[in-house]
Amino acid sequence: MALLQREGISSMAYPQWVIDGTIPAESVSMVYGPSGKGKSFWQLDQAACVATGRKWNGRAVQQGPVVYVAGEGKSGYKARLEAWERQHRVRADNFWLYDEPVRLWSRDGNRNSMARFIDEVNGANIRPRYIVLDTLATCLGGANENDNGHMRELLDSAEELGRQWDSAITLVHHAGKSESSRTPRGAQALADGVAMHAYMHGDGRTWGVLDCTKQKDGDPFETIRRTLHTVDLGKGAASLAFADELKTGPREKKRRVSWREVRQLLQGAGIPMTPSLVAAALDWDRKAAGQALREAAQRGEVYQPDEGSGAYALVPGYTPNLADLATK
Repeated sequence: MALLQREGISSMAYPQWVIDGTIPAESVSMVYGPSGKGKSFWQLDQAACVATGRKWNGRAVQQGPVVYVAGEGKSGYKARLEAWERQHRVRADNFWLYDEPVRLWSRDGNRNSMARFIDEVNGANIRPRYIVLDTLATCLGGANENDNGHMRELLDSAEELGRQWDSAITLVHHAGKSESSRTPRGAQALADGVAMHAYMHGDGRTWGVLDCTKQKDGDPFETIRRTLHTVDLGKGAASLAFADELKTGPREKKRRVSWREVRQLLQGAGIPMTPSLVAAALDWDRKAAGQALREAAQRGEVYQPDEGSGAYALVPGYTPNLADLATK
């Protein structure tokens, strides 16, 4: 039912989570970052935890079947999944791999791709709790990722896919083309249309970091740092798997940062940024970043487009005081 009166609204559930405070249930999320930094290993780790019911990084999960769409091909996933199972000493029997892209743009016969995926999942008699589409680029089906209209249509298709089984969906995407970009590649409608997006970075070999850049229905989660282990599979084979250590990755460095640097970062970001994200981008203390943003909000230089998100953006047309730009 699309139209709900007050009594019907009261019967609705509060926001639910597939991974507590991280991946919202029955919604489309996005994890993005540079190539080669471990995004696929990170997503396989989350997916395998949902499939097995194992806590992810200490957070409770809604256990259920998982379908991982390997749009760039199935090569390597045998080793990746076995490495995860050995690292965590559990077998992921409820993990399903789909080894071809699901074309989400509803043009040029792409509906056949979605229909085939839906038929195969139903034919396996499973009801996925979680679906990962890796990567978004392979699911475009001819859509222009820089076109807002195309991306809105694509997200509509992703939401339609999730409604088939009340599944949560995560899109694995790339960051902007410049090496320093911390924003998702493509049209703004993509970032605006998902319920959660987060920036994932690391060295691709030993550690990874996830910074929440949007959480529509809750507080943005704190930066998560994790260790990426090399797991020996025998017979000359090896792969990588994330583990649960919390004190991993580079520590925040306490240094003096001018408001000018913060303002330039916000200008170039294109999306609102949380204190954690600002601190990570500038190698700065998170508490100091939060204090600077709150002070800027008090003087009217920044605001929170979504008050519940904890993320700040510059107020259009504001003229900064030169004294505020000095190093403090």
